[in-house]
Amino acid sequence: MDLSLRRLTPRLNLSLPRDPRWLQIGFLSLFLAFGLAARDFPLWHAPLIWASALGTQWVCLRVFKVREAARAQRGSAEASLAADLAIRNPSLRSREPWALGQSFWLSPVITCFGLTLLLRTDTWWVPPLAACIAIAGKFVLRVGDRHLFNPANLGVCAAMLLSQHAWSSPTQWGEGAATMLWFTALGLMVVHRSFRADTSLAFLASWSLLKLWRVWHLGQRAAVFEHQMASASLLLFTFFMISDPKTTPRTRMGRVVFAACVALIAFVFTHTLWMKSALLWALFVCAPLVPLIDHITAHITARFTARIPARIAARLTARGAADPQLHAVPTFSQHAATSGN
Repeated sequence: MDLSLRRLTPRLNLSLPRDPRWLQIGFLSLFLAFGLAARDFPLWHAPLIWASALGTQWVCLRVFKVREAARAQRGSAEASLAADLAIRNPSLRSREPWALGQSFWLSPVITCFGLTLLLRTDTWWVPPLAACIAIAGKFVLRVGDRHLFNPANLGVCAAMLLSQHAWSSPTQWGEGAATMLWFTALGLMVVHRSFRADTSLAFLASWSLLKLWRVWHLGQRAAVFEHQMASASLLLFTFFMISDPKTTPRTRMGRVVFAACVALIAFVFTHTLWMKSALLWALFVCAPLVPLIDHITAHITARFTARIPARIAARLTARGAADPQLHAVPTFSQHAATSGN
């Protein structure tokens, strides 16, 4: 009976895409649809953002050439293969960079979603300006093979620096428990697929501890802490912005340190300087620290791994000098005498 049911039941091959950016695009699409339907998000600036961002991506790929773009995207095997084909095959050069494959366009699409969700303005020229700065920054502001700033974060912060008509509203998502639950569940799935769960969890833990300390220091009730943590914008930042693999340190220790620094600076900005959108500004300020953190953690790791064999050998030598019989190798006659054979 069981065998017959197994034969009759169709096999469903339900698997998540290998590239976590597809998951991120899907979830950001849901968030945008939720905002348009339930939160009265403005719709007029979205076409300006998308047209400017995709157009800037196309221009930058043409200017910086296909080979450099492929090197910047070498983490994706599909992108590397597509770029190699575009370079070597004359029939594909005529269509470059549209022939480079989908991997080159996933990143600007995610940036478009981020700008649409975060940026607010009352003038028509701010959204295109933010989109152009966000995409161009990936090609211009680079250290080695990685861009320095999160594109959406760079675009929003640059727009707020250059114009008083740009802002970001942290309370636009509300504080519903159901919304927070969905944000957390979907965000954990994305960061798990992109191997950056440690960054998000380290930031959330650091931010929670700092907020909890302030509530205790001021003698406030626990309800104040719950209200401060019940923010969907906080979860959106935690799981979809600070966890960007291209703009976080390479090592786990470095990512934990980076996340703690962002949380500490955002805490100071919020409760000392009373800044709005403190999380965005903290990430913008801490982004240039990533190469330094990578350098320091790589140096520490290299010294630690180099000293492990020496330490073990020194410890064994010291123990052997103190007790010569500890590491003595018994002869065959000694082994036979002790074993009774």
